[in-house]
Amino acid sequence: MTVPLLRFLAFSILPPGAVWGKAKIYILSGNSPLYPGREHDKIESILLVLCRLSRSFLMLYALLVAALVALDQLVKYLVVQNIPLGHHVPFLPYILDLTYVQNTGAAFSLFNEHTWILTLISLVMSVILAVALVKKFFRHPLGRVCLALLLAGAVGNLIDRALQGYVVDMFNVLFMNFAVFNVADICVVVGGIGAALYYLLLWDKLEGPKSRENNL
Repeated sequence: MTVPLLRFLAFSILPPGAVWGKAKIYILSGNSPLYPGREHDKIESILLVLCRLSRSFLMLYALLVAALVALDQLVKYLVVQNIPLGHHVPFLPYILDLTYVQNTGAAFSLFNEHTWILTLISLVMSVILAVALVKKFFRHPLGRVCLALLLAGAVGNLIDRALQGYVVDMFNVLFMNFAVFNVADICVVVGGIGAALYYLLLWDKLEGPKSRENNL
């Protein structure tokens, strides 16, 4: 591998943070042992391993999102194939029924009859969440899992709105008056609450200046 290509990898792929930031500056500076005309195979190998690790961690979150979206779509497919529209099927006695509902609104049947606006909002939010996950808006895995949940929920319902014009809901709570919801809605709620609690309670500890100093 040539030195210019190695520099490009260090600049574009290494994850953000104090340690990696210093590594990038060191590699790109004139004081670097990787300056043109010198061979440093060990450092090159270490950087390549770090690049691969960074990609593998991102792949784990991508797989989590894909698995949750697949689960959401599978449950919706089974409901559509086996339950007539508007009918109920017992699931958990006194707790939960399965009810096939076509929801033209947002999560939990909010903002009905505004499907095209909600589709656009879902698309924009999906892009924002994907960028935040790729760019590591949260450095700690707990925060990234919350982003992955939010992204999975947004994509799951976006697929329904884009292809069908409505979202398939099925979980009907029996012990209280509550909107019918689906797997994607659960991901959005759990991810949203988790991200909010993470930001309010753990941000300073895991993402703040002290955390950055500890990474040096």
